[in-house]
Amino acid sequence: MTEHTIQETQQIPQDQWLAFFDHLTKSYRGCSLAIEVTDEDVGDENLVQQSPLASITYDPPAKGNDLMIAIGGDQVTYAHTVNAPKAVWVAKDISGQVVAIDILDHNGTQTILRLS
Repeated sequence: MTEHTIQETQQIPQDQWLAFFDHLTKSYRGCSLAIEVTDEDVGDENLVQQSPLASITYDPPAKGNDLMIAIGGDQVTYAHTVNAPKAVWVAKDISGQVVAIDILDHNGTQTILRLS
């Protein structure tokens, strides 16, 4: 994975998650993605490494309140769901490209997405 220097980190307000993830999917579909989950009880777990991003979709509380990350090229080969996310941060490099997304769920589990 190419290392990126993080230039900017910002929290995305929940009312913007739907539009943010729709735009992110359109802009980064096919980019290489790694998914890591950090949980106090289980520890750190690398779920996916260097796999193509298919989509990231957010369903607001009225529709389920979850975030789904789909991996794959022409077909989805893996999907990871974050139930009841409560915070989303995005990290960008000096050129403004998204290099990481940090999602915190209602239980304190952290899902980290790294784009390259």
